[in-house]
Amino acid sequence: MRHQAIAAALALLAFAACGSAEGRQSSGGSDAGGPGFEKDGFTLDWEITGDSMLVSISAPTTGWIAVGFHATAAMKDADILIGYVDASGAHLRDDFGTDYTRHQPDTELGGSSDFSGLEGSETGGVTTLSFVLPLSSGDSRDRPPVPGQPCSVILATGSDGNDSFGGMHQWAETVELTF
Repeated sequence: MRHQAIAAALALLAFAACGSAEGRQSSGGSDAGGPGFEKDGFTLDWEITGDSMLVSISAPTTGWIAVGFHATAAMKDADILIGYVDASGAHLRDDFGTDYTRHQPDTELGGSSDFSGLEGSETGGVTTLSFVLPLSSGDSRDRPPVPGQPCSVILATGSDGNDSFGGMHQWAETVELTF
């Protein structure tokens, strides 16, 4: 009996350690109008409408911020959207995780840049980017979330002032979310 109680407690702890137990996942009220996730000041909000998804990411940095979907290991195979805000405005690039620690623009890999409606701001040391992703772009490098299905999601930030599409992250987290 005691072994069963220990096994049940361990199973409950393992379940609690998955997905949103490490951060906030809500069922509504986000900036994008739908569910959201937050950890260590990094927020990911989304709203799926028809054949597209409005995405909003925000983090406490004046450098780059990124979100990646469906990585198989670290950054490998992830559909990555990385961007920053500088004096000329918001910048976003559609990348693909070519290896565990590398990513390249989809356009350099035979794909296309598949986002629209980019908006961004940098206020009080917080960078925010909002954009629209098609749920089916036709680009083999794009792997957006499938509504109702679990998805491995990478969240990352660059160091303050790193207004570029690269450089080592200062913070990163991988979570599993259902969109």
